[in-house]
Amino acid sequence: MAQIRPKRSLSIEIIDNPSDQSKDSNKRIRITNQNTDPPALMIVDNDEQFNFN
Repeated sequence: MAQIRPKRSLSIEIIDNPSDQSKDSNKRIRITNQNTDPPALMIVDNDEQFNFN
């Protein structure tokens, strides 16, 4: 019996945030939900908090 692999649902990438060079850390987190059509995109600054329920 073949093993079924689940589809990858989230893609998480850390990107530079060129719009704010004054902070010590200028990274952003880009999260893409690839189970939606078109894929849903969320970009979060590293000083924000976010929850997945």
